Amino acid sequence: MLAVAKGFSSADQPEPTRRIYYDGLLQDWPAVYRDVTADIRQHGVSGSYSTLASTTLAGVDVELHDWQSAFRDLDQSAPDDPSTVAMRGLAEGRRALDRQDGDAAISALASLYKAYQTDARVRAYYPAVACDIGLAYGLVRRFPDALKALDAGSHWTSCKSFKAEILDLSGDHDGATAAFRAVIASAPDLPFPYAEYGKTVLRRGAVQDAIGLFSAAHDRGPHWADPLKLWGDALASQGRWEQAELKYQAALAEAPNWEEAKTALARARQHAR
Repeated sequence: MLAVAKGFSSADQPEPTRRIYYDGLLQDWPAVYRDVTADIRQHGVSGSYSTLASTTLAGVDVELHDWQSAFRDLDQSAPDDPSTVAMRGLAEGRRALDRQDGDAAISALASLYKAYQTDARVRAYYPAVACDIGLAYGLVRRFPDALKALDAGSHWTSCKSFKAEILDLSGDHDGATAAFRAVIASAPDLPFPYAEYGKTVLRRGAVQDAIGLFSAAHDRGPHWADPLKLWGDALASQGRWEQAELKYQAALAEAPNWEEAKTALARARQHAR
C-alpha cells in the first residue's frame, strides 16, 4: 500500500487518517486509535468513516482487550445508530471469546450474524462477524455450524485462520496444519495467521514451534500485543519466568488495560522472584 502511494504526486497522497486500513492489517491498534482521533479532529465528532467514530474507537478498544473503554465509548455513542448497536454485540461477543466462552459469544453475536447474512452494509462494515461466531461455534463443538459461518467469510484471513483452528479442535490435526500453511502462504506479510497457528501449536504442546510462530507474528506486527502475550504464556509454560515477564511487559506497552496480561505479568513476577 505504501509503495503504491509513493508512486503518485504529493498532491495525490492519501490523508494521514487513511492509514487506518494499512495499520489495521498490521494489527497496529495504537496507530489505528491515533488515525481515528486525528479524523475526529479534522472532521468532527462523528468522523468521516462509514460508521460513527465512537464505534470505531470502541472497536479499537476491543482489539486492545480494553473492555471498560470499549463500553464507555459505546455508552457515549448515539444509541439508535446501527453501528452502535452492531458494535455493542460485537464487543460482547469478543469479550466472551477472550474468556473462551463459546455459548456467551454465540448469544452476543447471533442477531448481528443474522444481519450479516442479509445486509451487505453489515458485511462491509463488520466483516469479521462470521469469523468470530464461527470460532464460537467451534469452541462448543458445533463444528458444522462453525464451518458454515467460516465459509461465509472465507475470503478473510481471520476466517481462514479460525477454520484451521476448528479443524484442529475437531481432531483433524493434519488438515489443520495444511490449512494454516495455506492461509500463511496467501497472506505471508500479515501477522494474524502466524499468531493463530502459534496458539494451536502451543495447545498441542510444541512450545518452541509456537514461540517461532509468535516471533514471526511479532516481526510482521510489532505493535500488536497478542503475540507478545502468547509468547509470554509459552515461556511461562516452560518455567522461564523472567523472560515471560519481559514479554508480558511488552504486551502491556501496546495494550495497557489488558487485565489478563496484567494478571499474567503479576504471576510471572511472583515466580521470577
